[in-house]
Amino acid sequence: MKYIRNLLGRMRKDALPPSYNHCWTERPQIKWPYDLLGLFLLALFLRGVVLWTAIGQLGVDSFLTSTPDTTNYLAAARALIEHSNAAENILFTFGPGFPYLLSIYLRVFGESPLPFLIIQTVLSSLSCLLIYRLSRQLLGDYLISILAGVIAAFSLTSISLSCLILSDTVYFFIFLLSLVLFIDGIKSGGWWRFV
Repeated sequence: MKYIRNLLGRMRKDALPPSYNHCWTERPQIKWPYDLLGLFLLALFLRGVVLWTAIGQLGVDSFLTSTPDTTNYLAAARALIEHSNAAENILFTFGPGFPYLLSIYLRVFGESPLPFLIIQTVLSSLSCLLIYRLSRQLLGDYLISILAGVIAAFSLTSISLSCLILSDTVYFFIFLLSLVLFIDGIKSGGWWRFV
């Protein structure tokens, strides 16, 4: 019995080395902001290199017709701008969310896909930080969270999808942001984060 009491005494927060004390906190804190900046810059660099290479090989205008879904999204966005019913079937098939976002983009920036691809590259890089944050919230371990963010930064799927005009990058960013805010709301008791 004395052995069990000593063992439990060693398991207390005070008995743990200082490097493990962060596991016992309720809300995970950012340990080193320079690591997160480095993670963001690494992800942005990798996505930027792939985007720059793709633009150099294919040209900027080829991104407007790179996939059939891209063509359908842009046709629906143009139909929304022109207030025509030409894309009703496309809106019914794909849903109105991404075509509405593209229609706002087309109104602001015109037909050039480069600003939208840059925005998607930044959102995809920010998704790596959100993966870090989500891992930190769920596990509380700094090393595992940084490793999850680095794996997300090197994800070829995420890199290649950020270079296409598709809904995947925007959806994934919004989904991760909602998960992070949801878990923040649960831990802090703030109901407004659920909305």
